[in-house]
Amino acid sequence: MQVGQSLDRVRAVNPGFPEWSAGSRFSGSPPGLTGPGKVLTVIVWRDCSYLFDSSKTLVGIDPGGSGTIDGVKPGSSPVEARAVYGAPESTAKNADGTYSVLYQADSTAKTHYLIVYNGNPAAGATVIKIIYVCACSVPRKTVAKTQVSYVWPSTQDGWTIRQRSDDPCSAVSTGDDGVSSNFATRPDEFSCGIEADSLLVCRYDAGSVTCLVNYEMKDAVRFRSTGPAGRHFAVTAHPQPLRATLSNGQVCNWISHDQTQHYGGRNSWLWCGEFSADPVRALLLKSNGSYFDTSGTLWTAEYDVGTAAPTTVTVKSVVYAQ
Repeated sequence: MQVGQSLDRVRAVNPGFPEWSAGSRFSGSPPGLTGPGKVLTVIVWRDCSYLFDSSKTLVGIDPGGSGTIDGVKPGSSPVEARAVYGAPESTAKNADGTYSVLYQADSTAKTHYLIVYNGNPAAGATVIKIIYVCACSVPRKTVAKTQVSYVWPSTQDGWTIRQRSDDPCSAVSTGDDGVSSNFATRPDEFSCGIEADSLLVCRYDAGSVTCLVNYEMKDAVRFRSTGPAGRHFAVTAHPQPLRATLSNGQVCNWISHDQTQHYGGRNSWLWCGEFSADPVRALLLKSNGSYFDTSGTLWTAEYDVGTAAPTTVTVKSVVYAQ
């Protein structure tokens, strides 16, 4: 008998297993097995309790006092359970003061042991109250985190890479640090050409140079060049992001010119929403050259509307060139 089987299948391979009408409403409430609007039916057979959901699918088994095949049973300690099943996947405190702890039972069948302890198993002075075999999971507490990703122009990813016949990098000479790119995240990335070319960040490879021009439009150029061959360039501690998406839904993209007044005379080349919006919405550049406070897993930034004092916002995701 396996968790996930239908009642019909259970009865077909286990002669004598009771019918649905023999069941009663399950009164327990361990996290992962029960929840709002989730009603289970328990059918008792041969000293074990079998839990079925409303679709008559077996979702849990309580082996009762006999415990598991490994010898772990009601009355066993957390130390005994850990010795057999290893570290728990998750722990949750129940409303009645008991604790539900999830251990992996079978990685192939994706089943678990949901063990309910009378008290906190981390304290040690407690024992197992009930054991369930289930295909369940105790809800894990998720930690909010800013997602950081990196992109480089590729036709496979939908980029348009235009071919140029000239070489805007021909003047790049060894030792010229003036071509370091504010967007670079690695020492083989650089910039060259005149400002109007908008070659934000470039990379040399086997006699050719590819440059990212516009992330939002997925526009790039490629041309033959040997100027940057073998060169390494300075990388700033806080590279300019191509895009930042805020937790409030605002999307902020790089802009080439910032001639707008911001709070306290500060600057921003990361404008949010429509660039033509009035007043301008932007993320303010900090004195250290970064837009973000990265001290926590969820980054924050200063969101500015016109010249008003900025508000602190959380950052959902950031995209850099690489």
